[in-house]
Amino acid sequence: MEINELQKDTKLTKKDRMLKAFRNTNVPDRVPVSPDISNGIPARYSKKNFWEIFYEKNPPIWDAYLDVSDNFDFEVCLEAPGLLGTEINNLYCGGLLINTIGNVDVSNQVLIKNEKMMDIKYSHHTKKGDLFETIRFPVDNPPWHIEPLVKDIGNDLKKLFEIITIDPFNKSPNYFKDIYNKVGDRGIVETRIQVPTSWWFFNRVDMTRSIMDYYDYEVQLRKIMNAYREYAIEEVKACCELLGADAVVFGGCNASMSVISPKMYREFNLPFIEEATMICKKNKVVSRMHVGGRSKEILEMIQHTDLDVIEPLERPPSGNINLAEVKKKYGKKLCLKGNVNTFETLGSGSSLEVKLESLNCIHDAGQDGGFILSSGDQVPINTPYKNIKIMVETAKKYGKYPLDLKLIKTTIDKIARKLNSDSQLSKE
Repeated sequence: MEINELQKDTKLTKKDRMLKAFRNTNVPDRVPVSPDISNGIPARYSKKNFWEIFYEKNPPIWDAYLDVSDNFDFEVCLEAPGLLGTEINNLYCGGLLINTIGNVDVSNQVLIKNEKMMDIKYSHHTKKGDLFETIRFPVDNPPWHIEPLVKDIGNDLKKLFEIITIDPFNKSPNYFKDIYNKVGDRGIVETRIQVPTSWWFFNRVDMTRSIMDYYDYEVQLRKIMNAYREYAIEEVKACCELLGADAVVFGGCNASMSVISPKMYREFNLPFIEEATMICKKNKVVSRMHVGGRSKEILEMIQHTDLDVIEPLERPPSGNINLAEVKKKYGKKLCLKGNVNTFETLGSGSSLEVKLESLNCIHDAGQDGGFILSSGDQVPINTPYKNIKIMVETAKKYGKYPLDLKLIKTTIDKIARKLNSDSQLSKE
């Protein structure tokens, strides 16, 4: 099977290469490479003030992302705003968590603007009263919340229900389709829908507080999570039917075992994943899960679902994944995307260390396809560009199918000896 497919697939586009890996049914011409450059690297690469990128959208973050991917020539895996229910100028970072429409209008106001930062207040005007959140846009870093949307569960509950009972089928796919057409054959375009615990964290901002809500407001939180899950399932259906996306992504990092318990995951997230991946499969849309940190336990929980892809499969110390073991156990069912360490290797390692770890990933998970060489969660903003370049070059040189495992292993051993020798010399 592999040889015949390889003979046919010698001139794949980047999109085709990614889709073959995602679907894990045929082997592409080589291992795709798509580091998680996230928001920081594209904004830095643009050489503009970060609020120009994230608030003024000049250019929008996805344009900046495409510039980076074109420069380093890797396969695009771009998350874009999905179905929009409000004007794009009222959104930031690709969009608020639920873009409201109909019974909820959104407005924003500049509270502070100086040479170091901007503070923007977003107002959600519901029939039950207003909800507010404030976001800080630094000049040299991506934005973050300084005021959460939900501050008092008792007072905000009815207002929140107004937001999570809207009809996603009334929202517009046009902005997503514009981005999709611009990306073209450069890779995958997808949209993200947060799993319930991750959605709740982003609305509460304080991680400890969002977890304690599970104990302090047990009855109210279950109502909120059930309402959100019903909304999110409708959003999945609408995205599959209206967008024409290559994939739907279910996040996020704060839903990992580094943050919440297996019990919370099973109760709030797993039922959503089961139903959402079934909908994607029915509509022939790839489903992908992004879960940073400790994800080994989640792999066990979701193996019976219709999920297609999981990333970033972080290794210790930030995660608990052994890539070779995961490939052996789940590689026939799931496409694996990862797992070069972001901070110790890409962010602060040498070019040889990046090459070594990339080779190990290809060796451990690349055999028979179903693997995309990528980073752990979010490449640090100050990562040397040469390290991204080395990662891409390694995939192109050593990731061609059928893999030359002997060459890969010989190169791994050679680099390891060189790094060990250099380490010994530095100690003397």
